[in-house]
Amino acid sequence: MNKSCPPLTKREQIVQAARKLFLESGYETTSMDALATEANVSKRTVYSYFANKEELFSAIMQTLCSESSCTHPSELHGDMPPEKALREFACNMVGLKQSPEENGVFRVVLAEGIKFPELGKAFWNNGPEPAKQILAAYLAKQVKLGVLKIDDTGIAAMQFIGMVKHPHSMPELFGFTEPASDEERQRALDQAISIFLKGTRV
Repeated sequence: MNKSCPPLTKREQIVQAARKLFLESGYETTSMDALATEANVSKRTVYSYFANKEELFSAIMQTLCSESSCTHPSELHGDMPPEKALREFACNMVGLKQSPEENGVFRVVLAEGIKFPELGKAFWNNGPEPAKQILAAYLAKQVKLGVLKIDDTGIAAMQFIGMVKHPHSMPELFGFTEPASDEERQRALDQAISIFLKGTRV
């Protein structure tokens, strides 16, 4: 017998409503009153969980990362061979696909981030930055072991992320291409690993 999903908590209702309204209407034009109505809770209840829209957007980013390819272990084991570690990182943390909702959130950040810099901060602190730190820490261990030669592991981590993500995610983000196939994404990943290791192996 199938078990039904547990009902959403009040907090989850609010975050779900915020996701919907931010993507549909944008960050600036979405009011806390509208959020309360969409979540079917009182405005007081919204404020009991979130002091402002900035906290709500941060919660959305945390939820998206827990649901998507941002989910990741706390570290990459230092004794793991670089090719295996990079592949695990790319598949589990960077992700080969970006959902329409993730692209939508990114568009909100791009559109309103100058006026509301807290959006960019929430996006960065819940997505790219943790992933970068994990990969940079692994690369630093490999440098210490004499396996790789890298001057700045933080920059190298972001360069690898870019090589994996940008060939397909950037065109898809701007909506002028169809989503790439799994085979195309895998080919981009294989090439990124090959180029990166050719440039960093001792």
